[in-house]
Amino acid sequence: MGKKEKETARKNDVTQVASFLRRHWFLCLLFLVAPLGLWFPEGGEAIRDTGWVIRFTFALNLAVSGFMLNSGKLVRQAANFRAIFLTLGATYVLAPLYAYALARLWSPAASTDDSAQRWFVESVLIMAAQAGTLATAPTLTLLARGNRELAMVITLLSNTLTVFLTPLVLQITLGASVDFRTSEMIMRMAFMVLLPVALGQLVRAFLWRQAQSVMPALRIIPQCIILFFLYIAFAAAAEHLGGDLFLVGRFAGACASLHVALLFCNYTASRLLNFSAPTRTAIIYCGSQKTLPNGIYVWETFFASNVYGAVPLAIYHLFQTVTDSFLAPFLEKQNARSKTSPGPTPN
Repeated sequence: MGKKEKETARKNDVTQVASFLRRHWFLCLLFLVAPLGLWFPEGGEAIRDTGWVIRFTFALNLAVSGFMLNSGKLVRQAANFRAIFLTLGATYVLAPLYAYALARLWSPAASTDDSAQRWFVESVLIMAAQAGTLATAPTLTLLARGNRELAMVITLLSNTLTVFLTPLVLQITLGASVDFRTSEMIMRMAFMVLLPVALGQLVRAFLWRQAQSVMPALRIIPQCIILFFLYIAFAAAAEHLGGDLFLVGRFAGACASLHVALLFCNYTASRLLNFSAPTRTAIIYCGSQKTLPNGIYVWETFFASNVYGAVPLAIYHLFQTVTDSFLAPFLEKQNARSKTSPGPTPN
């Protein structure tokens, strides 16, 4: 191979690497954030000590998501009650039930000091009580050529109802061990969740056209915030995990088991109810994913004494992002076949 051919091959390799990083930069950074938080936890601790950065970033994430949401296209899918109730049931009923059983199964054995077991169960349930993701589920649904409008309806409802249902789920599952007043949690979450989304929608009405030039930057803000919260989550747990890979494995086992179970149950139920392939895709993603920013806010605000509280939130988000990204091409093939097949497609 001559000098010119070698130079051309080298340029092609660089181009391929650059193209890969453009497409998969978020997944690549996901695998870097966890060790960064464990090795350099001081930054995460400093962020938590400010008392306002997490709340501000959480509100910013919701405001940007509200700005990007085109509610005008959602009217028709808002009447798809069977799909909506199925997904919300998986999010707020099935997930906490599975999580409670899995937390008991995977938790460390009780000892004279049972705080580790209590924190383990509590932190897994904090994760399981959360709404679906604001960005990832609709994005993956679109990537897989699924019913994106339904995914957006479910996402909007799930994150609106979290104000009431997340405190209720935690009160029922954790009972007397919950150290907060449910009514207070509902009011504070209503302020922190609904107000930023409403503000984002209000700004959209006036500035949507003007924002088109900066839209690429706006689209990556929620992903950057996810990475930010992942760092905080691992940094908060670094001292207490202390290299205890067995405990990390317990959390990973519980999170992976829960996500796989939810994927399977949502897929099976949507097949039994004869939903179309694009609708099944929206149900599978929206009914199995859990939002990280909401969970970080709940943990930091109401369960800060739980030193493991952020661990399952981080692990679950990492697992669901990687797993569901690899699942997208298979669902896309099903959706493509569904759209080219003759005859009407139900729901």
